[in-house]
Amino acid sequence: MSSSSHIVSLKTPPTTRFPSLNLSLKPPTTIYPSSPARHETIFLSNIDQTLAFTVETVHFFAPNPGFSPSLVSSILKTSLSRLLVFYPFMAGRLRFNQDNRLELDSNSAGAIFSEAFCDLNLSDVGDLTYPDPIFRQLFHRPENLAIEDLPLCQIQLTTFKCGGFSIGLGTNHTTLDGIGASTFIKNLASLASGEGLKAEPYNNRRLLSSRNPANIQFEHPELVVLDGIQTGANGFRRCTPNPAPQEAPEGLPEKLGFKLFRLSAEDIDLLKKVAMQGERDRNGGGAHNCTSFEVVTAHLWRCRAIATSLSKTPDDLDISSDGVDLDSLSMVLFAVDIRKRVKPPLPTGYCGNAVLAGYGRARVRELRERGLGFSVSKVREGVERMDDEYVRSVIDWGEIHKGVPGGKGSFFVSSWWKLGFEEAEYPWGKALYSGPSVHRRDDAVLLLPDTVSRRNGGKEGVNIFMALPPFQMDKFQELLLGGLSKSMWNGNA
Repeated sequence: MSSSSHIVSLKTPPTTRFPSLNLSLKPPTTIYPSSPARHETIFLSNIDQTLAFTVETVHFFAPNPGFSPSLVSSILKTSLSRLLVFYPFMAGRLRFNQDNRLELDSNSAGAIFSEAFCDLNLSDVGDLTYPDPIFRQLFHRPENLAIEDLPLCQIQLTTFKCGGFSIGLGTNHTTLDGIGASTFIKNLASLASGEGLKAEPYNNRRLLSSRNPANIQFEHPELVVLDGIQTGANGFRRCTPNPAPQEAPEGLPEKLGFKLFRLSAEDIDLLKKVAMQGERDRNGGGAHNCTSFEVVTAHLWRCRAIATSLSKTPDDLDISSDGVDLDSLSMVLFAVDIRKRVKPPLPTGYCGNAVLAGYGRARVRELRERGLGFSVSKVREGVERMDDEYVRSVIDWGEIHKGVPGGKGSFFVSSWWKLGFEEAEYPWGKALYSGPSVHRRDDAVLLLPDTVSRRNGGKEGVNIFMALPPFQMDKFQELLLGGLSKSMWNGNA
């Protein structure tokens, strides 16, 4: 690959430098809508039902002498209160109805706002583009609350010694998907700047109701039924469906290594050329254009599938050895926005969950031997199959089976690359970095914006954050940045 590919990873785990940020916390306050809101019960779709966990995003800001910590706090609290008038369900709570379905109780119980002070400079924290697990301390997390009492929106303002600060936003995933959350943040920033909403939210989730009777028209290998999921009021569904990602148990999997890889815009263009050449060679001339997301996802899927199929014996690291289980199935999952794929399209501003898991599936042997163009075609198929009929079939599958995306040999590519959180314009400026809180897991890969190139006016690449056991990470790195073999770049891609 081009010489501009490189690794933006720390030589030692970030948490070894600062085991704790040693925050001084103020008691949290409850923020209510600035105008009375109608108390109503809001239907949640089958997509929403599987996502009752909190998603956290952190936003870092440079010091601004015109905005003291107390002024920033006052502006945020006032703006959030005004925003809840347009998003009254964000001040509500979840509850189960008599049919054991989750629903939104828009009861104006309020959002939570907390403040903290950190006796470190923002520069002491290190590279903000590295999703450090220590950033999880920058969020307010209520403890020991039943799901019916958990706030759906929580903000923590953390001020650093230098005057820089962070905004840690936690939203329950049932309320907003990534696109909806990005719009929520942009609307908050706009109100804080004394302007109106950037986009009006639309919250009728019955547009994604299941059909009656349910009609599952396709096989859905991307979905799995979990044990106990249909056990009623005391079963899985009352214990929070698809619970929040947890830290990997001690020793399971074995110690993980974390790295952040950067692919430059030039690298992505090269991957596209390689993939299209491989497709032309296979098809005798014709080739589809591929998107940046498709080719990056396909490339990391291919490299990860081979690396994670290696024997756990370091002596077996030769890619041509029997250390690779060539017959194992590998599946990459990724979110597909269905707003414009259903008929009729969802209204502008739809803020419920309107993404489903697309997938590419192949045997490791195919991924290894048939090249990048083949992998791209599998990812593209996963996007293209998501038409109205397939979407309705997934929703109906959820009505009957109440499962979640996943399965043996699968992992999820979570793309924050194009969501635009960093575009929110506050009166004190845009964020230095915006990104998700991360967990110690090896079954998810994050695609993150290349904010450095964007700030410098260059063509934007992508940052890839992931975890694997060290010997697998070494092989993944070799494949991602160096290529699988000469055949990868010489016509058999």
